Amino acid sequence: MEGKYKIVERKHSFVGEFEHALDSKGRLIIPAKFRAALGERFFVMRGMNASCLYVLPQDEWELKVQIFESISEFDDEAQDYARFLFADAEEREMDSQGRIVIPPKLREAAGVDDDVVVVGNRRRVEIWQKKRYLESKERFYAREKEVKMYMMDKYKI
Repeated sequence: MEGKYKIVERKHSFVGEFEHALDSKGRLIIPAKFRAALGERFFVMRGMNASCLYVLPQDEWELKVQIFESISEFDDEAQDYARFLFADAEEREMDSQGRIVIPPKLREAAGVDDDVVVVGNRRRVEIWQKKRYLESKERFYAREKEVKMYMMDKYKI
């Protein structure tokens, strides 16, 4: 499989799982270990599968924009998807206490309410409604062996 995967140098890698709660103003404390890698300004958007929110540092946001710019203007379905995905995205910055405001439209889209789990997932941070995250985790562990076999077969991991 040599040469199949391009090695891309990254400034950051997000790992870990943290339980937090939104305050009454929709603010969330970003785990301290993620703050520097996110930088001063970053982007919050719907996750690609709509189960969570993605928090992307500037360089990952720019990569996502480049990917979507390659979509043909004549692919109406893909253009609609991109339009509404980017329309809901918001540029954010942390306050002095390491909190971000998650806009109501994004909280609603991902079902994010009081209790959340903040997850480091390689090049991004994910914000999950706690119940939804725990259900997803339980489903994964129930079929972990199958998933490992799939990953080994498809991605040679």
